[in-house]
Amino acid sequence: MYFEKVNFTDGDLPYNHLLHEVRLVPFHWHEFIEIIMVIEGQLSVHIGKETYELNKEDVIIVPSLVRHSLEGTAGNIVSVIQISSEFINQEMPSYRDKMFVVKPDKVILESGIVKELVQFAVIELKGNLSRIERKINILQLLVTLTELLLIERDSSEIEHLDDLMFKILFYINDNISNQLTLSSLAKQFNFNQSYLSRLFKKIWESIFQSTL
Repeated sequence: MYFEKVNFTDGDLPYNHLLHEVRLVPFHWHEFIEIIMVIEGQLSVHIGKETYELNKEDVIIVPSLVRHSLEGTAGNIVSVIQISSEFINQEMPSYRDKMFVVKPDKVILESGIVKELVQFAVIELKGNLSRIERKINILQLLVTLTELLLIERDSSEIEHLDDLMFKILFYINDNISNQLTLSSLAKQFNFNQSYLSRLFKKIWESIFQSTL
């Protein structure tokens, strides 16, 4: 598993839009949220222990800091929007206490999400947008997502990952080849080993083993 770091095309508008074929992307995680819509073909998205099978016009939202992988059929076309979590928090303060629905149901999709995502992609693909037009475009999309897909976080979930949690995740990524153990990681960051194991179980939906 690896950490995916991306460069956004505009520092003040930290989001990217990609339209491409997706064949196999191994398990990884990132700090941004990812909105994925299948234009043609099929795509399997593995998030934690769950597998979601996507067909044409199906949508899935991958949260930040969640391990996931992708497997697609040959010749598929997938629209991917990557949006910085920090940007969303700045523009939508209420997002800190909420989360997006991972797999919208058919009723939600038919209510306008697919049309909105297609419209967003078409506008982005023109490639001649001003910065203001791009910001309007992404904010309009976020408004729609907020109205239809934003839900309260479960009280049993971790609501916020502070700077220390980010440091731990990046430390693991930078030192993954050093045979880190749960014990050494807990000692490095002055955490109780049992607490750290429970924390990562909630984040990645998998129990931390004695060896990472």
